Amino acid sequence: MSGEPNQYIAHRDGRGRILLQGVETGIIHGLAFPGFPGESAHAFSREYGSVSYPNEIQNLRDLPELSEMPFLTMEGLWDLSPYFNDSHCQEIWPLLGTLARQNGFYHRSPLTPTTQDSGLSRSLTDTLLWSYRLVNPKGSWNLPIVASAVNEQGIWLGVWDGQIFAVDHQGNEIQRYALPKSTHALTIVAEEPWVSCDDGHIYELTGKLPQSIYDIRPPDALRYHHIIWAIESCAEGVVVADAYGYLWRLLPDLSVGWHYHSPQCWQGCWLRVDATQVYWGYYQGVIAFDLQTGKEVWRVALPAPVLCGVIRDQELIVGCSDRCFYRLTKTADLKTCEPTVDKVYTSTALPYTIAVTPDQSSLFVGDFTGHIEQLAIGAEYHCVGRQPLNGGAVTRLEIWNDRLYAGTNLGQLFALSRQWTV
Repeated sequence: MSGEPNQYIAHRDGRGRILLQGVETGIIHGLAFPGFPGESAHAFSREYGSVSYPNEIQNLRDLPELSEMPFLTMEGLWDLSPYFNDSHCQEIWPLLGTLARQNGFYHRSPLTPTTQDSGLSRSLTDTLLWSYRLVNPKGSWNLPIVASAVNEQGIWLGVWDGQIFAVDHQGNEIQRYALPKSTHALTIVAEEPWVSCDDGHIYELTGKLPQSIYDIRPPDALRYHHIIWAIESCAEGVVVADAYGYLWRLLPDLSVGWHYHSPQCWQGCWLRVDATQVYWGYYQGVIAFDLQTGKEVWRVALPAPVLCGVIRDQELIVGCSDRCFYRLTKTADLKTCEPTVDKVYTSTALPYTIAVTPDQSSLFVGDFTGHIEQLAIGAEYHCVGRQPLNGGAVTRLEIWNDRLYAGTNLGQLFALSRQWTV
């Protein structure tokens, strides 16, 4: 730790309040509140927690109402409903998109006119093969689906409270596990499911009980809670990204091939791997690494935080919290040392998840209004179908043969036929 104070950029939220965004990471830290009149910062922090000071706000001159504030504190943004349901807050939606996705926020109605008026919407009954609702043995509350993976056995689903469900391809539950804490990532390694847990461990789901196979926490880590955002299988081992700016390549024997750390990559929740490179999406853009050495190959900034994406042929397609999809080349230009970036589509609502068909001709996008859009890929992308699920925000999409599996934040799994283009 350098001991230097944090630096923030302040944003008015349109509702008379101020949000503070970290300069180094780009993450929204929370709402700013003034300390109690006449109380010292030391006394306040002893009772209520850490404080910040106006000189830590880089654009303080744009907010004269803060200039006389001796110190301030922050409150986290857990309930995003006031922001996503208030048109006055539209300009800050891109800043809050990652928080919305990570917390499974559900917006019940489209934000802009939908494609329904143009005849692109179809009934769910036209394409639904079956649906399955996760039954919570602990109570009646919903179990938001936050992780998924699919293999011959079926589809594996991870939920917020650490439960893992396995459902076969006919919609029958065949297995259930319980982890000590929440999970955020599932992947298939040699046909076996591996899952992350917020205790910092990676578990293998092969026996009657989950087996911890690796503890990703640094040796000097003091916290028990350690979030792993993503695990991606590769030809030899796996690549793992946590919520604190760390990236690891684990070899088949689970030794560390290489690791990388950058404070800028806090909350980098999108990760993909191909035969030669690793692609990591975070608040400020995408970074590509050499798979064998871990050396940074290129880095590119994007207008908004990365929420989802896929690899397609020689390009990446990423969806960001400005509702835009960007096409990035896998290789960087020799002069700029950055990939070519093109905006190819603007979705109707905030995109949470995306999947590409095996023939690479179409994309499916699941959004926070509970719709799935199908995009035809060409020089320019265009929507050829839009379908409501009526089961909550679409948090996970998986393609298996001729099926599209969609998981929602209300704990429902839908098996859909992919043959629903108009």
